[in-house]
Amino acid sequence: MFLTILALVAAYFIGSIPWAYIISNYICHINIMEHGSGNVGATNTFRVLGPKYGSIVFLLDLGKGFIAAMIGGLVGGDALTVWTGLIAIVAHTLSIFLRFKGGKGVATGAGVIFWWCPPAIICALIVWAILALTTGYISIASIIACLSCCVFIWLFNGTGLEIFFCCLAVAYIVYKHRSNIKRLFQGTENRVDWKKVLEKRKNKHKE
Repeated sequence: MFLTILALVAAYFIGSIPWAYIISNYICHINIMEHGSGNVGATNTFRVLGPKYGSIVFLLDLGKGFIAAMIGGLVGGDALTVWTGLIAIVAHTLSIFLRFKGGKGVATGAGVIFWWCPPAIICALIVWAILALTTGYISIASIIACLSCCVFIWLFNGTGLEIFFCCLAVAYIVYKHRSNIKRLFQGTENRVDWKKVLEKRKNKHKE
């Protein structure tokens, strides 16, 4: 029982680590919460700081979910992994280090599922990349990639517990995107202009 409680507490604090905030403040010297959407996650980091730092934050946030799931798996098996994984996702969105603010949980959720079923996450990331590049809407890409992950876990013969966890996690992540969904219907959602992103990168290389 003590190890189970310790694993749950560890999952929360690991999930709460605000990598976007840390990198933006201590490496780039800006507060990510005061720029873009104000969201403390990989998507807003990508918008504000570019693909390099956005990718770093994504991998670090993914690592949080993976480590939290791994701790749960080692201490109590798949059943505990469900709880440590969910807690890590919620912690990312309600970080104790940021007065219970945070990101949307996409990358952290991907890390949890990567512990269980790497092929499902790889396929979901391909879906995300295709939609992000073709539509320019990161929110649409994230929501549909999350939904597709449940299908991919099923296709890769995931257990009922894995599918159940994925559905819970996706429901929570979609709920956290409710403001994005509202803006999409209103036609005011932020859209990435990939041509401008490439132009900025070319100009930086020239400098």
